[in-house]
Amino acid sequence: MIFYHYTCVEHLEKIIEAGYLKLCEANVYPPSYFQETDEGIQISSEYLEGAKTGQPPVDENELKGPHVVWLFKKRLTGKGPKMLLSTGTMNISGSLVPVTIDKSRVEFTVEVPASEVKRADKFFKKHNTPDWWLKVMELAGGSSKVKDWYVLERTIPSNEWKEIKDRYDYRDAVRQGNSQHLTVKQLSNKK
Repeated sequence: MIFYHYTCVEHLEKIIEAGYLKLCEANVYPPSYFQETDEGIQISSEYLEGAKTGQPPVDENELKGPHVVWLFKKRLTGKGPKMLLSTGTMNISGSLVPVTIDKSRVEFTVEVPASEVKRADKFFKKHNTPDWWLKVMELAGGSSKVKDWYVLERTIPSNEWKEIKDRYDYRDAVRQGNSQHLTVKQLSNKK
């Protein structure tokens, strides 16, 4: 069955060299610095202070739970959801500079057995993910919801990749009548 996986341009070369889409955290557990209180979701002062200096504390929950490859059944269109934007700061010459990395820019079309893929809402239920945490993730998902997300609990080797494209160059290329998306075979020939 066809699914779509998204990543950033900065990761593409390493993925191609490795020959597979790797596993990452499943976000089954909320970050350890998030707490549900009577007033709502609170972020620890330790985290906020560390974020200001570019040195947030390590999230104890980040690597807990299963690891997955995140997938979508429907191709993303338009601007990518917030959950696929990594924001932070970099220390450049002593100044903290805000950076944003768009993890929706590169689209992998993959073909994997449907029997191996789980819908994320069912996956989260199996792992007792708190409802409040699912709502937080859905806010970051933009128009997509937990029922739109899928997970695969194994890597996806290159023989299951069908196409790789830069979503933004593709839009420009379509207007120019020159497609910039590549099949896996074409990409391999460019090495």
